[in-house]
Amino acid sequence: MLLPQVEGLCRQALKRDANERDGFLRQACSGDDELLREVESCLAKENSANAPTELGNETEDSWIGRQLGGYRVVSLLGSGGMGAVYRAHDTRLKRDVAIKVLPEEFSGNDDRVSRFQREAVVLASLNHANIAAIYDVDQAGNSRYIVPELVERPTL
Repeated sequence: MLLPQVEGLCRQALKRDANERDGFLRQACSGDDELLREVESCLAKENSANAPTELGNETEDSWIGRQLGGYRVVSLLGSGGMGAVYRAHDTRLKRDVAIKVLPEEFSGNDDRVSRFQREAVVLASLNHANIAAIYDVDQAGNSRYIVPELVERPTL
């Protein structure tokens, strides 16, 4: 678990241009080499977590800025074995949502497509304050996606 000071400095550093970070960190850590190492470690983890990974012929970053139906993809939130989750803006209802995209390489796999569809159906059938509501499930070209409520909390 990160110390609040380390986490705060890491967040502040990430808001700065990469060229400005070293100077900012040297000044913010004011000679505390251990603190500087901890913050640099935090930044390294963030950079590796946010590095684009391959999704078939696409990278996760290549979805950013694209339009899927009525949703404009804004940023990557995370990824896993069944796809990537993005923050998106619902252009019709003027709200932010999440979009879970099944990698195109799985679109030809009937088992994966079926599991993805079942996930949407099961989640849509549930109604609980601790379960994100499902707003939509759709397909654009070979890309299948689920649109759940955007829940802004730390990841598990």
